[in-house]
Amino acid sequence: MRILHLVSGRTFTGPAAAALSDALALRAAGHEAWLGGRGEHIEDGCRAAGLPFAGTLKLGRGPKRLVNLPADVRRLRELQKEFGFDVVHVHRSDEQLLAHLALGWKKLSKIVRTWHRDPRKAPAALARRCAAACCVTLEHEAALRKLGVARARFIPPGVDTDSFRPASGAEPPSEQILGLVGRWKSKEDRGQRAFLEVARALPDDLAWHGRLVGRGEGRTELEAAIASHPARARMELLEPKGDYAARLAALDVALVLATGSDGSSRAAAELLACGVPLLLADVAGLREFGEDTACARVLPGADFAAFAKAAAEWLRDAPGREKRRAAARKRAENEHALAVRGARLAELYSS
Repeated sequence: MRILHLVSGRTFTGPAAAALSDALALRAAGHEAWLGGRGEHIEDGCRAAGLPFAGTLKLGRGPKRLVNLPADVRRLRELQKEFGFDVVHVHRSDEQLLAHLALGWKKLSKIVRTWHRDPRKAPAALARRCAAACCVTLEHEAALRKLGVARARFIPPGVDTDSFRPASGAEPPSEQILGLVGRWKSKEDRGQRAFLEVARALPDDLAWHGRLVGRGEGRTELEAAIASHPARARMELLEPKGDYAARLAALDVALVLATGSDGSSRAAAELLACGVPLLLADVAGLREFGEDTACARVLPGADFAAFAKAAAEWLRDAPGREKRRAAARKRAENEHALAVRGARLAELYSS
């Protein structure tokens, strides 16, 4: 099968990062996959990941999108003629419009969409126009089926289980590490503030160390929040520099409190692959990671005391540490490995 993932983002964040992962997943499952998009960053990212780049489109947002649309329609038809895509997979409404104008009216390829945001907020006709829908939450799948989209399916996100692996041969530390992974944003919290509230509720006699892993423009604000925190001596901000997977694997328990802009949590899948058990907020896009209670628990997102109690229980349970780690890794291999994700995508396309 030959699949084009079409992305309108300029960098690999949010839906564009999900598209890159999906193209790699399809190739891992034995299919041919390309990315098409705009900007040198997308092409460079494909090259770095060993993924073929089909070609550049102008795309854009707002009025610029409409100005560029005629040229993009011609360009996408040229790419279809050159590569013979069986499926064009889109991730935004702009990309869906382009794909339908270029290819849909002649049915030159199947058009499939991933819904990273709630499909109930989009026109129902838009949801029904695709051959199939890939969902990032079970809630979205149910909503699309209610709208009459028969081929709507939740597929767990993929992760490179070769790159993200558990730490090997490490002795359990005297103080276990409770962590959170997410970008440090100034205008949008990715769970760091809630992490600090959970830390306030941890028992005084618990041996633990807190670690906020990430990077971003909100570092100064987080540093100030930690400086005034009663457990400030136990906590640190950690910005990985080429050792991201190792930093994740060093955590003993991770909190996942917010989804990313792709509607799910790439960090949650990466943590599971690194053998890190998860305490998850009960929100769409996160609760789906909590089906295996041997390595994950789903808790009310605003109940900081409940998170503190669960974290303390796991951090104190040294004998169960390796069992939780093994269960997390097994879950990643069985549900989130790239080849597994790729095979499920191909099955959706074929349906």
